[in-house]
Order: sequence, then structure tokens, then C-alpha cells
Amino acid sequence: MLDAQILADVYLMMTGGQTTMAFSMEGEGQQQAGEMGIQRVVRAASKLRVVYASDEELMNHESRLDLVQKKGGSCLWRA
Repeated sequence: MLDAQILADVYLMMTGGQTTMAFSMEGEGQQQAGEMGIQRVVRAASKLRVVYASDEELMNHESRLDLVQKKGGSCLWRA
């Protein structure tokens, strides 16, 4: 059980949102006095820099998709 708790803690820290996971025990149907219940968590927008593909990279990608289509008969990555 301790391993499961540690794994849950690591998962929650890695996903970056919720930091605790409370499980209700069987038979506990009511919230404890003073608990807030379900609340929306507002997170700041990601500050990751978006790097777009160059024209050459886009051409290489399309060329690869052409090859996939030719060899496989269809290409899932094309709409």
C-alpha cells in the first residue's frame, strides 16, 4: 500500500495539477465539515516557446507522408 501511495504522489507531482489525492473509505458518504468540495483549478498559461517547422522541414514531412501512402496504400496523418 505504501508503494501505491508513493507512486500516486509521484504521478501527481509530475502532472503538475492536483497535488493531493484523497480517497474516501467505504461507508464514508458525507463530506467532513469545512471541506470545500470540488473546485476548478486555474493554471497559468504555459510559457513554452512554440517552434514551427521551416519550409524545408514541411517539404521533407510531406515527402515522407507520400512515401507512407505509396507503400501502405493510405496515410493516417493526412486528413
